Amino acid sequence: MGVDVDDFWTFIELSRHTGPTQRERETFLGERLGRFSRRHLLDFVQHLSATREPANT
Repeated sequence: MGVDVDDFWTFIELSRHTGPTQRERETFLGERLGRFSRRHLLDFVQHLSATREPANT
């Protein structure tokens, strides 16, 4: 089983609690995503793209 949309949002929420700055969140996400399998990383990126796409139009 891969990363579903609920897992994605839980992960994003966890990153919020790592610190007040964007740099701290990026560090957290980078470290955690680096541990993901390729499949899980691709699932995460797919959810991220689906979330960001409407904001970019």
